[in-house]
Amino acid sequence: MKISVDPKYDLRNQSEILGSTSLADGVTCSKFLGSRGSRTNFDRLYNKSFDGPADRLEIANYLYLQTQIYKMATEYVNFANHRVIISDGVYEPTPYFVESSYAGETPSANSINDYRRIGRAIGYQIIDKKGKSDPVASFDLAVFWKDYANYDKLILEYDTYNVDGSITGTVFIVLPEISSLDDDIRYSKLIETIYNGESQSKSDLQEILE
Repeated sequence: MKISVDPKYDLRNQSEILGSTSLADGVTCSKFLGSRGSRTNFDRLYNKSFDGPADRLEIANYLYLQTQIYKMATEYVNFANHRVIISDGVYEPTPYFVESSYAGETPSANSINDYRRIGRAIGYQIIDKKGKSDPVASFDLAVFWKDYANYDKLILEYDTYNVDGSITGTVFIVLPEISSLDDDIRYSKLIETIYNGESQSKSDLQEILE
């Protein structure tokens, strides 16, 4: 599938990719940099080998595709009473170096955190008017994207890691590997439901409530 890139936001026309680089109306790269309550920036990111700066264009290409999916939800009337937030954005490991060798936090290859390093995977949550995760709406968001979005894998993840034991729902969108937005992108459209780190289904979405 070929992507039609809005000329206004064509990253190939950018002399430099910054946090302020626009991906769509009202959405910049910085919106995706870091997790909720833990922001980062391009200067703090490492490349795949942890030996130099990140490839900003590679990250921005994935974030452009993520933005199209994100905007679908923010503009969907059924979520008008909620906020769709980026809860798990571009991942910044915390490396430190000992005698020129990497000895810090290394995400497992092909894991969600590994994909998050380049924006290939991003986690989203639906927040209610009280500022809390709404697991019912999270399921609705997953179903909406399952039917209308393009993705390599969609993961509906629930957990009860909050201090009060309440349930949180997060929807991860994983994109296919691409080299540029000119690629003929093929989407596998796999789905999975996870609860407290354990897979519940690799073939459908399951709603898990308190």
